[in-house]
Amino acid sequence: MKSAWIPKAWIAIVLGVLLQPFTFLYVNRLMLFWIYFAAVVVVAVIDWSLGSFWGLAFSVICPVHAYFSIRHYDPSTPRPWYSRWWGIPAIYGVAFCAIFLLRAFLYEPFTIPASSMAPTLKPGDRIIVSKMGYGHYGTFGIQLTDGESQGGPNLERGGVYVFYPPHKTTPYVKRLVGLPGDRLKVVDGHISINGQAVRGELAYRNRLGNVFRESLGGESYFVQRLDPGGPLPPVQVVVPPGHYFFLGDNRDNSADSRVWGFVPSTDILGEVVYVF
Repeated sequence: MKSAWIPKAWIAIVLGVLLQPFTFLYVNRLMLFWIYFAAVVVVAVIDWSLGSFWGLAFSVICPVHAYFSIRHYDPSTPRPWYSRWWGIPAIYGVAFCAIFLLRAFLYEPFTIPASSMAPTLKPGDRIIVSKMGYGHYGTFGIQLTDGESQGGPNLERGGVYVFYPPHKTTPYVKRLVGLPGDRLKVVDGHISINGQAVRGELAYRNRLGNVFRESLGGESYFVQRLDPGGPLPPVQVVVPPGHYFFLGDNRDNSADSRVWGFVPSTDILGEVVYVF
């Protein structure tokens, strides 16, 4: 006769520390798994947006709760498949694949490291980038496609996009100013497109200089100009086919297309759709 199964406390504790809510699958507490899983997801989003570390508390709470669940475990309870040695790795693998595919093909989060897009994006801001249709798919350092097979959707002036600049392996975020065929002139942060000046109205002053409200392609946004202006030279170019011209909103303190040139459409990862 097959003996009754009881979860081992040391396994539950190790799983609780490392995999947190997944320990409740091992101890056959499916409802607790879903409750803790939802809590972990919510707290992870809060931690990511605030830069906090509240999620670490689950590495203590989950193993302790799992241990006391074992103390009151009924040996006559049937053992489900997800509590077996292969159940948790299988579920964890499926969950990781789902997250990987979501980040690689649909939406990927990034954190802003510098002030080149200030005042729109500040250091520490979090952004969500929509990648659908751009053809440059991958995440966690794993590149699945290189964008060569697709030209991406129609990009619009004034939009904010994430891309790889020429000869760079780190993604940048900037505002799209020039489309293929555009005649562009940028002098002291002021833009002229096809002979038409992009107007900017003074909105306010800060400790670094003037902040202007600028409108381009149906988008209205703020740009910052240092007082005195930065060292970037004037630029007068024609955007070649299949390429784009990007500028930072911090016009006098941004490494952008004025420095490293045009960005091929195949190097654009996606559009910024959410900031928090």
